[in-house]
Amino acid sequence: PMIVRVQFAEYLQIGNTPIVGGDANNKLTWVPRLFNTAPADDGEYLNGANDDGSLPTENRHIWYMTGAQKIFKPGTGEMGSYEYTDGQDFADGSKAKRTLGESPVVLVQYYIDHKDELDARYPAGLWALDTDGYAYWTQALLPGEATNLLLDNVVLDENVAPDDNYYYAIDVRLEASNLTESYLLYSGEKKATANGEKIIKDAVDAAKPKPVVKVADHVEIVDARDYIIGTDKTGDDGEWMAIARHTTVAGAEYYLIVRRESVEHFQFDDASNDYTDSTLKTVMDDWWSDLSGPLKETYAVAHNALSTLGTDYRHVEPFDGFSSPASTGFNGIFPLSADEVAEYMSACWYDESGSTIVYNTSDGAEGGIPLTAYTNWETLADGRYTGSWLRTRTADFAVQASCLSNDGLVEYRHVGESFGVRPALWVSADIFA
Repeated sequence: PMIVRVQFAEYLQIGNTPIVGGDANNKLTWVPRLFNTAPADDGEYLNGANDDGSLPTENRHIWYMTGAQKIFKPGTGEMGSYEYTDGQDFADGSKAKRTLGESPVVLVQYYIDHKDELDARYPAGLWALDTDGYAYWTQALLPGEATNLLLDNVVLDENVAPDDNYYYAIDVRLEASNLTESYLLYSGEKKATANGEKIIKDAVDAAKPKPVVKVADHVEIVDARDYIIGTDKTGDDGEWMAIARHTTVAGAEYYLIVRRESVEHFQFDDASNDYTDSTLKTVMDDWWSDLSGPLKETYAVAHNALSTLGTDYRHVEPFDGFSSPASTGFNGIFPLSADEVAEYMSACWYDESGSTIVYNTSDGAEGGIPLTAYTNWETLADGRYTGSWLRTRTADFAVQASCLSNDGLVEYRHVGESFGVRPALWVSADIFA
């Protein structure tokens, strides 16, 4: 894993006169590009402006920093071609991949408002712009991965073009380090702001090996009939119920709860089965934003559901689609995953072949899934009549997403179809006190 940061330095000469930078042949005299890091709407702070609104190149060049993606061949520098397709097979056995990240964010705002949510949505990282002109990748960059474009394009503004021959150049100053020597990026001759040093240390800490703990080992299914939550504790006009309990090593207990009735009917999305960037997530976020009361204000805890989406509608091992409470994470509602529903709240589900249905008809008799999953599905107020979307995409089709059908089967449907959605949430055990 590598800690990565980039700084741009500019040189502009009109005729024989240097305008920005001291010497065309000495890049050490070129001027670092600073970013306007004041909060703004629609990405306006990503235009390359200085904090006072001026540009080192006197507004002559327009910078575009939109977080553009490319498809690349892992292990090579072949990122310039737009002819590759995601997943394309190469003769050497490798597959083309999409670059990581999203539009750049401002580092100070990342720490003030958005760190937990952005880390959950983009666990592999994204670019964050600091006040000294450095752009940091927010996580350690792993082998075989590549960041998206930091600087898409630079265009001469013809309205203020120089009236003489001119020379304009950008020096891209890439600095990278392994985890052990990352301190060299902010100590000695190297400098970093307080936030710059913090993002380096945070990325290193997040990349350090951690004990492997299966979430399923610490979670047990509960009988929802014994854990009904009334409207007096929800602030919402519907009842909720618990379907699983997470117990920490220290003995703290948290419950995974789900709304007994679905919330209307919606498309998953127009075209994408990625929940983190879907119409369905917007609906869920808006519903949560409008909710008030003890469920949201007292009992809800952060979770990692946005980074544990699952990869298929089939219930397979090892389990990769279970959410859990998290000390840092996103605090809000989410649809259940295919694994969570198959394990905790369904009548039947496909095995890993995708063609054989496993029925939860007796305690552990088939697939090792207890009867409680079936009774939990029956405990849904509209369980037998309303299908609902899950947050898990399908591995086989880019426009299919997982859902719980109206007969309790974990399956998949086209994202353009309309289904209900049952909000889920991790809460503290105090809700049952």
